[in-house]
Amino acid sequence: MSERRDSSAGLHLNIYVEVRERVSTAEAARYYGYEPNRAGFICCPFHGERTPSLKLYADGFYCFGCGTGGSVIDFVGRLFHLDPLGAVRRLDQDFHLGLPVGCPPTAAEREAARRRRHTDEARKLFAGWRDQMLLQINAAIRTANTADPGNVTESEAMAIRYRETLEFWGNQLSGGVLSEQMEIFRDREEVERLCRTILNSMPKKSQAA
Repeated sequence: MSERRDSSAGLHLNIYVEVRERVSTAEAARYYGYEPNRAGFICCPFHGERTPSLKLYADGFYCFGCGTGGSVIDFVGRLFHLDPLGAVRRLDQDFHLGLPVGCPPTAAEREAARRRRHTDEARKLFAGWRDQMLLQINAAIRTANTADPGNVTESEAMAIRYRETLEFWGNQLSGGVLSEQMEIFRDREEVERLCRTILNSMPKKSQAA
């Protein structure tokens, strides 16, 4: 499916560039119901599979199972059986881009676009928090697992006491569904406080050779 073959309605080719720059394939996939895992993979909608093999990139996608790939316009075109211009119109409508392919967006559509941008920003902030907390949770679990039973420090005792909770948080944040992860995020003060207490109270290692 080539975006440069369609020049109907006298549209300039830069309209396709505009869409690709303003809507990532990951954003489009989420909007149409495909939530990528932490590695950026989804189950390919273009062939039957149970293990995600379609990788979403910032500027496109590629399925390692069936070999399908391309830009966000190709993704939407294949998903809804549209030609390139039809895919551009669908993206313009759904993401309220205000491109010259139809009527200007209404105030309600502009507000919807603003909310979507806010949601995307919040999702990125959450992803950064999740990755940072996983490092701290795993460090706290290691503290519990490597403790000397005959000489347990205060931080190790706390890590051992809360090991099951830490492991639950770690499993959910690394492999749980988004709704489960968001429950932990809502209680993030408790998660942060426990990890901080365990890790900050650990004795410093000697710097002597």
